[in-house]
Amino acid sequence: MKSLKVTILGAGQDVGRSCVVVTFPSKRVVFDCGAHCGFVDHRRYPNLQYLGNTTEYNHQMELLEEMKSDETQTDNTVTDPFSMEASEREYRNAKMKESSERALYMKNALKKALNNVTNTIDSAIISHFHIDHVGALPFLTEEIGYSGPVYMTYPTKALSPLLLRDSGIAAKTASVKSLLNFDKRRKVEERPDPWGYSFNSVAECMKRSIPLQLRSAEKVEGLTVSPFYAGHVLGAAMFLAESDGFKVLYTGDFNTVPDKHLGPAKVPSLEPDVLICETTYATFVRQSKKATEVELCNLVHDTLINGGKVLIPVFAVGRAQELAIILNNYWNNLSLLFPIYFGGGLSEKATNYYKLHSSWTDNNNISKLKENPFAMENLLQFDQSFLNDNRPMVLFATPGMVHTGLSLKACKIWSSNPKNLILIPGYCVQGTVGNKLISGTKGREYKIYTATTICIKTNTGVINIKCKVKYLSFSAHADSPGILKLIKHVRPKNIVFVHGELDSMKKFSKHITSTLNIPVYYPANGETVAFHKVLVDKKEIYIHPSLILDKDNVSYGFKHNGNVYLYNKSALVDVLNNGNGSCNDMVKTLKDNTHEVTYRLTVKMSYEDFFTLTELIVKLLVSSTLSNRKYTANQQLQTYMNNFRENLQLLDIEVGTQRRHSSGTVAATRRNVDRYSHVNRQINSKVDKSVYALMHMDEKVYNKYG
Repeated sequence: MKSLKVTILGAGQDVGRSCVVVTFPSKRVVFDCGAHCGFVDHRRYPNLQYLGNTTEYNHQMELLEEMKSDETQTDNTVTDPFSMEASEREYRNAKMKESSERALYMKNALKKALNNVTNTIDSAIISHFHIDHVGALPFLTEEIGYSGPVYMTYPTKALSPLLLRDSGIAAKTASVKSLLNFDKRRKVEERPDPWGYSFNSVAECMKRSIPLQLRSAEKVEGLTVSPFYAGHVLGAAMFLAESDGFKVLYTGDFNTVPDKHLGPAKVPSLEPDVLICETTYATFVRQSKKATEVELCNLVHDTLINGGKVLIPVFAVGRAQELAIILNNYWNNLSLLFPIYFGGGLSEKATNYYKLHSSWTDNNNISKLKENPFAMENLLQFDQSFLNDNRPMVLFATPGMVHTGLSLKACKIWSSNPKNLILIPGYCVQGTVGNKLISGTKGREYKIYTATTICIKTNTGVINIKCKVKYLSFSAHADSPGILKLIKHVRPKNIVFVHGELDSMKKFSKHITSTLNIPVYYPANGETVAFHKVLVDKKEIYIHPSLILDKDNVSYGFKHNGNVYLYNKSALVDVLNNGNGSCNDMVKTLKDNTHEVTYRLTVKMSYEDFFTLTELIVKLLVSSTLSNRKYTANQQLQTYMNNFRENLQLLDIEVGTQRRHSSGTVAATRRNVDRYSHVNRQINSKVDKSVYALMHMDEKVYNKYG
């Protein structure tokens, strides 16, 4: 018996810092390595200590707690550094001790525990370029020292440095001085963030990445990695990892509904042993795209007519382009003159990358925009001097969760005017300003935390949100029907939910278990789920001489009336499609001798050949029934045979459960056949009879020879 283990290091019962470790019997793979925008201490990154010596790390943390306790006893007069009443000196000194000494100690403890991490990880895989999926990768490679391969798609490799550098700027140059720059009277020294990384770290990190094409298979020493189109953002991919007889499909973030510039997720029915699936909107059913687009245009237009400004927080690439296309078309239809601004040079950057990777876009929509898909005449570049202008305008500003950068600056200045509108078009993780705005903090005094969890203090001490706040779901995540659609299509044996909130996971898991009868798990960060499988070496079995496989000529032989008919692959296809030759006579003989084939065991044949030949038998049975109605071996028949073949393969890997899988396979065969027309139903009893006979033969073989 061999085991597959799935350990959650981040995004377990939460959204942010996605990181999942899959341990095959002989390989170990890390899926994603993201950062949490709602934290700025060690919680910003995944629980990477589980990749190394956890005993050593826990010991170091115990020593740290002891030192912290001693410091508290020697100096218990310091005011709470997060209290707005704390003096400037106490505030600064407390933060220095917390963010510098403590963070540096924890960072060194983590590095010590993971000093041999390259030998414990065989590969890392990044699903897409969003910070909550790639934000900790430079920390893992440049600070911790992982030097193994990092797989991602070509667009992800191209765009990740852009977002990582933006994140690196916020983290590396973040200081009390820069974060309190709205109160010019305060003079506070600048200090680097111990948990940040530099431009150079980003560049060195990207050198390790290995880009992959969609549906390609990267095979390295017993591990196969294959990416599939996921929608969501440019370059996002689901990844299939195969090793030691196990298959694991990691979805990352995906979308089953096309938008203005990207198509829906496209993945075959892989039937993995484990599906690791995001659940951001597991209990949410999104309204129609068209209705949401109309509401967006109406809200923006009404605000501008009444003299207000509209702030739309977005990430640099993805949702910004979709919303820009919608508003640009609306502006053209009504000949509006209100300016639409893009902050941070987003337009030029998006144009270059979408041109470079146009094959990843929805070409039907992009083609309508002529040569330059984002050269929209109504979109202008933003200058920060415009923040204090009184004229109506629309501003797309990064980042999308309003935790730092231009979107936070605009929020602080524009939120005091009731005429203005902050329109949040996507999910925001807990702890960010965007999440607080969505959660109903409008009209309520509250503290806003920036990228270093330092209170932003204005002259009045707090920020009072007086403007309108609206949340519209333009999120590129699959909703509940979309996730369910993927599960039904992929047909996994087990499911692990990540990247979602606990309550949603619980409700959706019950629904999946009751309707699809698939085991579902939703472990928390640091927890491991193990999956076991009996893997058996292939053995020889025996079959009736009327079915002979000529391996030298790669021909399939069928004995009828004392004669052996040999067919190569092309001839057999012709028989299946056209019913030529002695097809009907052969089929009659095969049907009459089905049980004879089961019990007369004289000719040796390997499992692999047995599966191939069994597949041909059933194809002949199906083809003969359909041939009178001019049906061919079409896509439906191919889908049916793929399902049948996969069910037969269960016998090869799960010894001791043949009876259960035998009945399950027959039931699955019936269900699959019933999906098609009444013509297909006529072959139901024949196929069931064949399936049962073949299963029964295999069970007898194990009893006799196993």
